[in-house]
Amino acid sequence: MLLLPVLFLLSGVLPGVSVVDSVPPTFDHRDPSTRETLICDKCPPGTHMAAYCTPTKATVCAPCRSRHFTAFWNYLPKCLYCNNYCVENQEVETECTATTNRVCRCKEGFYMTNDFCWRHSECGPGHGIKTKGL
Repeated sequence: MLLLPVLFLLSGVLPGVSVVDSVPPTFDHRDPSTRETLICDKCPPGTHMAAYCTPTKATVCAPCRSRHFTAFWNYLPKCLYCNNYCVENQEVETECTATTNRVCRCKEGFYMTNDFCWRHSECGPGHGIKTKGL
């Protein structure tokens, strides 16, 4: 019982280290040759599982290829394709990376409703902008 409080205290002393980050999440895998249920580590964001763990080897993870990503700890057989495309009246806010899909935003003068970018209405004669639209 003393170990957890010590780890908790150390996580506050050592920058970038936390108890949660030091242990990867796991998943159950049934070994096809032994029929034994193994507890395998998941692969970190930006990678996918290249091979299941075995009784003698850890899970093998591989980096995502170009234009592919995984945002969470996983045991996917391959990374997800960056399939978010910016369409009419949109522009790229954040490009696809190994850990994120592409993020689009509306171009200047447009606003988003239901995944579509609509042009802001223009003020009539004698009227002006009270608040700039988002």
